[in-house]
Amino acid sequence: MDRDDRSTPRPVSEPAAQVDVGARHRMRYEAPRISRQHDQLNSLFAAVLGSLYRDAVHCAHAEFVRFADALEAHFSLEDRLYFPALHGLRPDLTAPLDGLADEHEAMRRKVAEIRALLCAGERETSRERLDALADRLADHEAREEQLIARANDSGSRARARAPAGDAERRVHREES
Repeated sequence: MDRDDRSTPRPVSEPAAQVDVGARHRMRYEAPRISRQHDQLNSLFAAVLGSLYRDAVHCAHAEFVRFADALEAHFSLEDRLYFPALHGLRPDLTAPLDGLADEHEAMRRKVAEIRALLCAGERETSRERLDALADRLADHEAREEQLIARANDSGSRARARAPAGDAERRVHREES
């Protein structure tokens, strides 16, 4: 005997904005942390450049190692935690997030190249490469923060609309 499934309430699929409210809150909390890390990286980077411009290559190398370690920790946090979470919450941002992750790899190669130049005492070439990396990193950080803000802002708008949608589904279920 066939049973009429229309009488059994079916689970209503949640809108994408409501999938993981906890993850959205964590991402919103992380946005200022990412920005503060960018500021810290920029301070470390400025110390490296300052040493190079004072012709203190040995100090620049030690400061660069500190900067490179902090940059790697930052990239790892974004690549392994932050970006995957944003991918899950905002699949529409996959392409720009993948682009940022690809840039991390390219900058890792540049950092290794600069480290070797500093080890070899190549002050002038190191300075040129560091200046280029500074420009690249500043552009990358700005685009990253804009993307994160966009992801968090659109999540807020979706949540603001969600309660009405939830109420409409409850009314629809009660009428059925």
